[in-house]
Amino acid sequence: MKLPPPEAVTPTTPLRLDVAAQLGFPDGSMTANSLRRLAVAQKLAHEKIAGKYFVTLAAIEEMRDRCRVRAQAPVLPSKDQETNRPGSLKTDSGPSALAAMNAIAEELIESLRNKSSENTIRERSGRVKK
Repeated sequence: MKLPPPEAVTPTTPLRLDVAAQLGFPDGSMTANSLRRLAVAQKLAHEKIAGKYFVTLAAIEEMRDRCRVRAQAPVLPSKDQETNRPGSLKTDSGPSALAAMNAIAEELIESLRNKSSENTIRERSGRVKK
């Protein structure tokens, strides 16, 4: 792959995908195959001439702009709103996770006790053979 001289490349110069990938992403993070997949998926404007894909640096910049994730300002609660974030001083008024876990454990223990007493009754009546 031969790179064209920098003065010959404008934002609208048609470039083969391998050259465009190297010029548009000099760190090597995008390859010709990556750009081809984007072109086929209609996410990158391209030309297909004689079975060869061509893109421009302007098209790559437009695609990057569409893909850019915009930063959002954090939503801060007002003083009137109750907060229930980790580290806040407010606690949940509902049952805690520990209380819920203890209730489930008690149900399981009770279930085991019932099964154990049923087995003891069967053994005493002679229904269970060892």
